[in-house]
Amino acid sequence: YSPAASEITLQIAQAMDAEVTAVHVRTATPPNAAAIVSIRQSLSANGIENNYVELDGDPAQTLSQYIANRSVGGDSMVIMCRRGPTAVHGKAVGSVSDYIIRHTSTPVIVVPPVDEVFAIAEEPEYLP
Repeated sequence: YSPAASEITLQIAQAMDAEVTAVHVRTATPPNAAAIVSIRQSLSANGIENNYVELDGDPAQTLSQYIANRSVGGDSMVIMCRRGPTAVHGKAVGSVSDYIIRHTSTPVIVVPPVDEVFAIAEEPEYLP
């Protein structure tokens, strides 16, 4: 769960009058039920139609297959959160996000953890 990704999803869904499907792939870590309810309530309160899907399997491959089966031309977008520092040093995305970016033709937005979002907002870099 990422508050930053949730907020970005809400803003994009409102701007595009889009439906949102939250997807969780079950692993050893159970989903954060309270966070899922909170996200769905926020979307519904803002008039965004939304669904929730739980899947089983390897997160990267399962999400990639789900995206491939659901994408309809240019009408789909994936917004993912990056949970924290990645084991893939030197990359801005984690292994699941990297796999999704490389194995789907659907546009992907990867949102960093909220503390990194605030750090970026507080310390903008200006190009000469």
